[in-house]
Amino acid sequence: MTIFEWMALVVTALATFRMVDTFGRKLNIQEAIATITSLIYLAMPVVAYNVYNESSKLAVLWRTIMPIDSDTYFEFALPAVIALMVGLSWPFQNVNNISDRELLIRAESFLARKSFIGYFFLG
Repeated sequence: MTIFEWMALVVTALATFRMVDTFGRKLNIQEAIATITSLIYLAMPVVAYNVYNESSKLAVLWRTIMPIDSDTYFEFALPAVIALMVGLSWPFQNVNNISDRELLIRAESFLARKSFIGYFFLG
């Protein structure tokens, strides 16, 4: 494993720890976005490069080998995911700070008048 792959796993572990740490204290939508993004774009490519590579019969059979080398991929993906995490956690100055409880109350009152909205998500 290269240094970029180790850094990708560390960033994924930190994002996961931050999400688990905020359970029960606040709505952790931003932490969930960061964790899912780091899992998809950082942790799973590490698995793909180290497990499902050219020596894996399944990867060759299904033609799912990563087309670029590991260093090139992580040179772009790692800074992008870190920038997303920083952007999600950046404090906003001009936004009214609404507590999580107030946000849930507003969402509940908004959705109470729109009982049909769930059908739009079903397709």
